Amino acid sequence: MITEIKRLHKKDIKRLEGLEISSSAVNVLKYLHNAKSNADIFIDAAWLASDSQAEQPYAIVWFLHDRFDSCQVQVAACFLFENASTEIWLNLILAVEKMFVDSFSVSWLILSDQTAGQEALSRSGYLFVGRVPGAFRYPDSQLHSDVWLYRTDCCRRQDVGVAFTSFKYGWIAVSGDRDGIKSIDFVRSGTEIAVFNYVWHAQKLKLLDENTGFMKKPPALPVTTAAESWINSEYILPSPVAAAGRQILEYLEGRRRQFDLPLKLNSGSDFQNSVWNAILDTPYGAVATYEDLAVKISGNSDRARVLTRAVGAACGANPLPIVVPCHRIIGKNGRLTGFNGGLDIKEYLLNHEMFGLE
Repeated sequence: MITEIKRLHKKDIKRLEGLEISSSAVNVLKYLHNAKSNADIFIDAAWLASDSQAEQPYAIVWFLHDRFDSCQVQVAACFLFENASTEIWLNLILAVEKMFVDSFSVSWLILSDQTAGQEALSRSGYLFVGRVPGAFRYPDSQLHSDVWLYRTDCCRRQDVGVAFTSFKYGWIAVSGDRDGIKSIDFVRSGTEIAVFNYVWHAQKLKLLDENTGFMKKPPALPVTTAAESWINSEYILPSPVAAAGRQILEYLEGRRRQFDLPLKLNSGSDFQNSVWNAILDTPYGAVATYEDLAVKISGNSDRARVLTRAVGAACGANPLPIVVPCHRIIGKNGRLTGFNGGLDIKEYLLNHEMFGLE
């Protein structure tokens, strides 16, 4: 039984090479033996699945993550011995899922001849997505094998959700969990979204065009019924996410000037967090400059000149635009700069607050 999954080190590779293992495992170990740590993505992502009590190694496993806070995990495995049974596969799948219980989605890449793995994944609730031609390259040869992709077709974390509110340029996506709001992004209509977390929720809310997979054009402004899209959905969003969607809707309709939401501003450095917290003090309908923020943070006008560029970079990295109103921070000469949603959206938000324009 697989009881632990731990990082694979060079000493483990040498030990495994001394065992009588399968030909595919031999090829993998050859590749890993020559790989350099911190330089090769596969050696850095390689782990060893084993029985810690019996000191029995079973498989080498790779874990790859997407950019969305490791919420989507991609797994590949190579068993050390021939003819791994469905039961061993089921045991490995369970061990992997215990490691990534906080992940939004887990997908598996397995070779086409791993029939026991295919059966185990199907029994574990994974769906076959498609074939990835020639994705696996054998070390020391020119041979490639096709790989089958399996993925969970459901939200593994019921405490994670995304709310979409329509606005002039498309949709405002708010993501978070039961503890607070984690990110806000502007998704323009007619564009394709790559983050699986967003895609899954957009599909559930029927916001994707069935023909192109791109985001649909939102209803005509002013927004009046966007909240119904998640109230009537098949799942219940975490309360902070649903509240954020409603409050952003109220903000766009001119009925709200301040937000009352739990925020998870812990993804940045200490300096970035100090900038984001300083932004929160910029009132509705007003603007401040990057240098103003630098002075507020440093308490020293001379030091502020040095920090201004870093303040601008921190504003651009703000994960919660609108709620943390970095659109109200402008250049010293009054120019609109440094907004990750686009300068047209920054201008739109300022005009909305200052003049009530849509």
